[in-house]
Amino acid sequence: HGTRGWGRGRGRQWRAAPPPSAGPPPPPGGTSALPPPPPPPPAQARTPAASRGSSIPGTPINGTATRGGGGVRHREQPGATPVVAMLPKIDQEAFEAHRPLVQYDPVGGEAMMYEPSKLPFRIVLRKEVFAPNEQLDNPIVIDLVFRQIVADVLDRKTRHPRISEAENASMKQYLDAKGIFVGSKTTTSNEKLLIIERARNWALYFTRMYAVRTDKEGSDNANVRHTMNIGSNGVSMCKNVRTLVAQTGKWKKDATPLFRLSYSEINLVDWKHTQHQLTIPAPDKNGTAHMVYSRGIRNILMAIEGYQMALARDARYVLSIKAYRVRDATLLSFPANVVIALSTTKAVDKGWLYGTYDNKTGAFPTEYVTRILGEPTQAAIDNARRQSTKRHLVVADPAGNGDGDGHAKAVHDTVKPLAGTTAGKDVQAKGAALPSLEDDVLPQSKFSMMIYAKEKFRAGQETYEMQRTTSGSVRGTVALRGSVMEKQKRNRKKNPHGNGIDWSWSELAKLVKFSKSPIQASLLRFDESETGKLLNKLALECFMDIMKFMGDYPAKNKTELDIVHKLGAVAHRYPDLRDELYCHVIKQTTNNRSERVESAARGWRLLVILTSFCVPSAYFERFLRAYLQSTAFDNQREFQDQGILCLRNLKQTMRLGGRRMLPAPNELNAILSGKYTKIQKLYLPGEQTKSIKISAVTSVGDVVRQLCARLEVDAPGEFGVYIWTQKSENATLLQAKDYVLDTTTLLEQKLFPHTSYRLYFRKLLWFTDNVQGSAFYVGMMFDQVWPDFLHARLLDLTNIPREFLQVVLVKLAVFAYCTSTSVRDLGEFLANYTQFVPAAVRDKLSDKEWEQAITEQFAGATQAVRTQLDAQNEFLQLCKTLPLFGSRFFHLESISDKRISGPCTLCINRKGISFLDPNTNGKLLSYSFNEVVSTRRLGSRASAKHFVDLKLGNLMVQRVTRCETRQGMEITSIISSYVGAFVEQSHQKSAVVY
Repeated sequence: HGTRGWGRGRGRQWRAAPPPSAGPPPPPGGTSALPPPPPPPPAQARTPAASRGSSIPGTPINGTATRGGGGVRHREQPGATPVVAMLPKIDQEAFEAHRPLVQYDPVGGEAMMYEPSKLPFRIVLRKEVFAPNEQLDNPIVIDLVFRQIVADVLDRKTRHPRISEAENASMKQYLDAKGIFVGSKTTTSNEKLLIIERARNWALYFTRMYAVRTDKEGSDNANVRHTMNIGSNGVSMCKNVRTLVAQTGKWKKDATPLFRLSYSEINLVDWKHTQHQLTIPAPDKNGTAHMVYSRGIRNILMAIEGYQMALARDARYVLSIKAYRVRDATLLSFPANVVIALSTTKAVDKGWLYGTYDNKTGAFPTEYVTRILGEPTQAAIDNARRQSTKRHLVVADPAGNGDGDGHAKAVHDTVKPLAGTTAGKDVQAKGAALPSLEDDVLPQSKFSMMIYAKEKFRAGQETYEMQRTTSGSVRGTVALRGSVMEKQKRNRKKNPHGNGIDWSWSELAKLVKFSKSPIQASLLRFDESETGKLLNKLALECFMDIMKFMGDYPAKNKTELDIVHKLGAVAHRYPDLRDELYCHVIKQTTNNRSERVESAARGWRLLVILTSFCVPSAYFERFLRAYLQSTAFDNQREFQDQGILCLRNLKQTMRLGGRRMLPAPNELNAILSGKYTKIQKLYLPGEQTKSIKISAVTSVGDVVRQLCARLEVDAPGEFGVYIWTQKSENATLLQAKDYVLDTTTLLEQKLFPHTSYRLYFRKLLWFTDNVQGSAFYVGMMFDQVWPDFLHARLLDLTNIPREFLQVVLVKLAVFAYCTSTSVRDLGEFLANYTQFVPAAVRDKLSDKEWEQAITEQFAGATQAVRTQLDAQNEFLQLCKTLPLFGSRFFHLESISDKRISGPCTLCINRKGISFLDPNTNGKLLSYSFNEVVSTRRLGSRASAKHFVDLKLGNLMVQRVTRCETRQGMEITSIISSYVGAFVEQSHQKSAVVY
């Protein structure tokens, strides 16, 4: 309440005041629509703001004034609350004496500061209007408004122009009876509120006045003015007349009301207007229409509309504009054109109301009703019925809390529509190509939902009645309605071998079409056991959750994330309900007739989520796929793009088993906004990055294939994706079947919620040692091999020939130097050759021997490569001759084989596995892949150690070698990949020979 409905400053605002000799200035807020009396003010004085404002129709009487030029100019501020300020009459010399003494630059920009004793004006704040149903609860605000009223009634020589004689006399009498005077300090808070409430009922006191002209009175009569007065009590128009009393020489001001309308009697649709003209229709057949002219017609309409919408939000009654028939105890059914009393205590979700009709209470959507302003009189009901044609109104804050530019705010009673709900084609999915599915299009004649419903559904939801407990929760018992039970008994007598149920195709069609009422029993047939009752109970709850997600049922403080997580948990724990959940969403997206514009779009987006997580049964999958194909392959369907996405998700889910992690809040919000793809950054060797698009069902294998296509590589099985976090020493290899978003969600929410992570793309296997390809691929391979070379991992340091160092190793160093610069200078390389030679072999030759070898090989090596790409290619080709090229290295803390003591290095390449000395890379033990029988990962919680068991030998003689390492997943995965590659190669050779 600090600023709402109060006048407030906008720039410098002035109002002339009587000279000091005339006594203290009158209290602020007593401005009127009347011009000042003649004679005109002296040339040195500022023209009074009130007099200037009265000559501009449409401007609030105490409107904003800006100082400039030769006087005070009014500046219209639509929707703004004005301030009344006072400036004493001063001449130019006096004003020069009041120049600012200090000039400074605050954060907001350059400004002037006056000394308090030399301030040439003062700004006074007062309460101008009340918002509808506004209540004052701040003691300071209550005291300020109370003092304002008392001062306007008692501390004035003349009556306040906004207070009538009767109102003024009545309030004086009341204050005298209570012993209240100006400056009284004994008045209690309750008495102050009573006085404020009496003043709120005054006709003009708490109103915003707009100067207008009528077709009857011209603007040439300076003593007659008309105003439109808008406040919380309604709209009125007054004729303000000023007459000079000869006996006293003072002016007498009288305001005669021409008409008064409550907001329930106003239908702005009937108020015809142009830019400067407004026609106010007669309130009844015997009334008179009024025509006014003003430059502020738009401001007047916005203020009235704002009050109407504010009153509508607090309405106590609504009028039904259409019938709402549902079968649910928590929802309220009603016919059209009836008055419903709203509950003031029951809290409901946005877009829903809670009310009483015909001695029944329940919730209902706002789209079926229109609000009644005030009491449900016949006039208010008729006006509400007319207003129902205009569902969304442009609202201006009646207290002046606009955007500063007079722009109105749009307010809707319904849930805010999602992006793309008016059309199913979202921005990200618009124009999406049809999925290239290997399966044929399934015929609707064999796999329609009608056929599935005939085989699996319960017959007719109208035959069942939902059972609830005394607390209102759903029970799992399936109960038939009384009339249906009698009918089934008669049918069983006629046909003892039947099920007692006789239904038609029209009734069957209702089972697969949209329903605005919750189902009364599960769609699929479950037995009457305790498990069946539990499944039926969960099915009913899930259907209501789906309706809540789509906006067709009160959410009761449940968020979309809560609903999705519950559906996912039910589908994960009860596989028998997965088909039921799909049938629910299909039913609610088929022939959707919901009043909520976003209902169908939300349903399809929920189906996008379900097809990412939920694996249907093999039998139902064909019917589900046929349903999705009917939408995806039809260009006339509104949600074709969502159908395409669902088909892709379903295919991936059937192949990989569905997502394991439910969507995170940011992922769910993106899906609800129609965004189905995410840009994911991948790090390549050398800290290069590539950004790719991923969806909810993108797997690690999909990412690898996508990047291999960019690299123009035909062996995606030799590449993999690692994930690295700040809290882990080694990166973790992701499996090809892992979902990318499952991994990122697990890291962000469960394992390391406050730790950054990276996804790395690297070459895992060197089954084919081809390093030639595109420039991007060659550069990536160089960046991956170069660290291994520089750390001497590719060399066996036990016995290195000097000729190898002087020729091969020097050439590799020269090629590496050429990849870093386009200028090949022997002197520069000699000064920095240690940066390109592994530290482990630098002491094998003396400095002179290194310089001599470099001098001999530099010219020939640099002439063989012209570009940096050639240098990278030659470096890789020469590295292929090294003994350990194409190997993956893993540090082992210990090994159970007694022939090896202490830590060692496990080396895996296409030749097999080897255990190497960690200092010299000398081979300690080695096995071919034919000798690897199996692998197994295990760990000890007591010691927090991780192991890999390698069963080595043959089918007759085997031994298990246990290795302590934290990279067991990657070790077993790479060994399995090599074994699988050899098996596939042998099958290919056998096929060629055959």
